[in-house]
Amino acid sequence: MLPNENLENVQDDFLHDVCRLRYWIRQFPVQFDLDSKLQSVIKAFGTLVQHKGNSTFRELIDLSKV
Repeated sequence: MLPNENLENVQDDFLHDVCRLRYWIRQFPVQFDLDSKLQSVIKAFGTLVQHKGNSTFRELIDLSKV
């Protein structure tokens, strides 16, 4: 696999994960607002996503916008 193909696969994986999280955040915002452990996990995942160069994806799971 070429380096660019690998990067695209990683971005696709992150996009799928972000889309799944965004769906659950939009469907059940109260649960995400009330559960501090869940907020910590989402924040850590958002940081990982941003470190991989996907700041746009991170905005999609920003709990401060719920």
